[in-house]
Amino acid sequence: MGNLLTTAMWSQKHESEELYQAAKDGDLDKARVCLSKQANPNWNNPACLFGDMVHRTPLMIAAERGNLSIVEELVQSSTTDVNFKSSIGWTALDFAVLGGYSSVVDVLLRHGTNIDPRAMQMAKQRAFSEIASLLAKHDGNHTEAKFLKKGRFYPVYVCKKEDFLRMERLMKHEVALEKGHIVELPEGAVVLFFSHRWLEGQKKDEEGPHPDNGTNMKLLAMQHAISHFPAFSNVTHVWVDFLSVPQYPEHSENQLFGINSLPFIVRQCSMFVVMKGKSEILNGNGLDEGSFEVYSSRGWCRLECLSAIAPLDNEEEGRKIMKYMLDMNSQAVESLNFGSAKDFNPFGDDAVFFDKKDKKKISLMVFNLAKRFDPNFEGISEILERAPNFFPAELKEKYTRTGHI
Repeated sequence: MGNLLTTAMWSQKHESEELYQAAKDGDLDKARVCLSKQANPNWNNPACLFGDMVHRTPLMIAAERGNLSIVEELVQSSTTDVNFKSSIGWTALDFAVLGGYSSVVDVLLRHGTNIDPRAMQMAKQRAFSEIASLLAKHDGNHTEAKFLKKGRFYPVYVCKKEDFLRMERLMKHEVALEKGHIVELPEGAVVLFFSHRWLEGQKKDEEGPHPDNGTNMKLLAMQHAISHFPAFSNVTHVWVDFLSVPQYPEHSENQLFGINSLPFIVRQCSMFVVMKGKSEILNGNGLDEGSFEVYSSRGWCRLECLSAIAPLDNEEEGRKIMKYMLDMNSQAVESLNFGSAKDFNPFGDDAVFFDKKDKKKISLMVFNLAKRFDPNFEGISEILERAPNFFPAELKEKYTRTGHI
C-alpha cells in the first residue's frame, strides 16, 4: 500500500512538473494531458526547478508569458486557485499585469481573481491603460475600490488643455462629449483637477443650473492660471465636474456613478486646485459663498480634498498630487498646505450636504480616506468621540449594535 501511495505521489509530482513546463512553453496539448493525469495546477515548484526562485505555479508562469490558451485551460480546472501567491506574494494577475497581457488579465478577472493595489499601481506606472481600465471597471478588493459601490469607477473624462483654453463658457458633459472636447484619460496625461463648489444663486442657462456666474469668472480664472502659472506649464488635460461628469437629468444614474468615483478620479491627477474668491453672495451665516471657509464646509469638497491629501497606494518617491489655491478674483495661484488631519478636521459636525442622503454615502468614503490621512487614526469610535454627528443615525445604530459599519 505504501509503495502504491509513493508511486502515485511521485506520478502527480512528475505530471505537475510537466504541467509547469507546458505552461512555460505554451504547449496546450501537453498541458491537457498533464491535467488529465491529475497534475496539480497549484504546484509551486518547491525545489526551484527551471531557475524559478519565487515559486510560481503553472498559472503564474503562463500568465507572465502571455500564454492565453494555457491560462484559459487552467482556470477551467476546479482545483486551480487563481489567488494562489508566490513566495514574493504575487498572484497570477500580478504577473499578467507585469507582462502587459490584457487578454490574460481579462480572463483572470472573469474567473474570480482578487485585485490588489500592486496590480493597479503597476498598470499605472507602465502606462498599460487598457489593463488599468479592466482593473478599475471590474469588481475588486484593492484599496481604492473600497470607497466605491462594487469597486467600479466612472471613466476619467478630461479636456485637452488647448480646447479648454478656447472655451467661451463651461459646457455640460454631454455637450462636450458630443463635440469631442473631452476624452477618456489618455496614457501619459498630466491632469489638473479643479475643485470648486457651485455658487448658490448661480446663473442658470436655458438647460438648467450652471456652476459659473454670468461673467464666466471661474472659467476665466482657470484659463488664466493654466496659461500663466509656471507650475502648470506641463499640464496636458483638465478635469472639471461640469465637463467631466454627466449633467442631464436622464443620466442621473451615471452622474451618481461619476460622483462616487471622485476619490479614484482625483488620485489619477497630478495637480489639485481649490478655487476660492469673492462672489458677493452671502449665505445665512453672513459668509461669502465663494470663500474657502464655505468651500471647506461642504461634504463633497471635503471628500475631494481628502482624496488629494491621503497617501497614494504604494506611493513612489516623487509621486505626489501637487495642491494649489486659485483666487477667482485676482486669478493668482499659490501653493496649498492642508496641514494635519486635525487642522483639516474631516469629521467636523459642520459638514454641509444639500442632499441629506449624501451624508451616509460620503461618510464611509471619508472614513476610508481618513485612515490613510491620519496615521494615528483609531477608527469609527474615534470619529464618534470627535464628532458625534458625523455618521447618520442609522449607521451609528448599526455600529452600536454590531460593532462595525
